[in-house]
Amino acid sequence: MIDTFVFDIGNVLLDFNYPEQYRAIYDEQTARALADATVRNTALWAEMDRGVLSYDRVIALLQKDTPHLAQEIAHAIPLLYRQVQPFPYAKPWLCALKEKGYRIYILSNYGELPYAWSKPRMDFLPYADGALISYEVQDIKPSRAVFETLCDRFAIDPKRAVFIDDAAANIAAAEAFGLNAVLFTGYTAALDALRDLPLAYGV
Repeated sequence: MIDTFVFDIGNVLLDFNYPEQYRAIYDEQTARALADATVRNTALWAEMDRGVLSYDRVIALLQKDTPHLAQEIAHAIPLLYRQVQPFPYAKPWLCALKEKGYRIYILSNYGELPYAWSKPRMDFLPYADGALISYEVQDIKPSRAVFETLCDRFAIDPKRAVFIDDAAANIAAAEAFGLNAVLFTGYTAALDALRDLPLAYGV
């Protein structure tokens, strides 16, 4: 029976709608270009999440790639993380699972400074029994080693845990490792998918 939940953060518990957030600051054309130059620059963004390169180094490299957006990059990214908001269901969901008796953990790709900026908004964190953030181990999902570290650190039996993430590659890696997994496409859909699993205390 499944008695442990493992949650991703971005776009599962926290609304990381960066295109919309950029549009709230800049015109449509600039916002689109900024999205391409930052979050969608997946190679550099992944290095920030991995924690191998410092935030300042990643920003400098992003600015070097798109010098005409250097000022916007420096300004927008801290705002992006400082203004993120948890989904309305996030805190009640984790609270309800905790009250039912589940163990709850967080596994998320996040750079050190972005995580520090976002963390005050994460009102669901007090309901988690522990968290593994990628920069701490200098590795990111979907690496198998990340799942191994999570389970070793928190004594999680993969067969008794379900991992919830919005990225298909991360779900595939979790399942290959031996975790139960649900691809998150929305709160209601996730609940429906969870009801098909052998949960120890229901959902």
